[in-house]
Amino acid sequence: MMSLTWYEEYIEEPIRPLVRLLRDNGFNTTSSCGHDMWVEMEFVDDGDLKILQELLRENEYGYFRIIVTVEEHKALHYYGRGLRVELLVNEKGERG
Repeated sequence: MMSLTWYEEYIEEPIRPLVRLLRDNGFNTTSSCGHDMWVEMEFVDDGDLKILQELLRENEYGYFRIIVTVEEHKALHYYGRGLRVELLVNEKGERG
């Protein structure tokens, strides 16, 4: 019996290439969904956002959204930042 790789075991097939691309280029992914085609990762600074954008373009991801989230809740003493890449569907019904 062939053992599964980490990507095969834990990452859904449709989003696997994007997760691998991001991780291989230093972006620490934290969760993903192959059905809705998104990947969440640790927050990066503005310079790395530009690198992320270029990385997606260079690897032929032509229709995507990068979402930066900053959340603060003073009463709970919580502050969080997040980053999400979504592969969108174009007018031809094609993803990413």
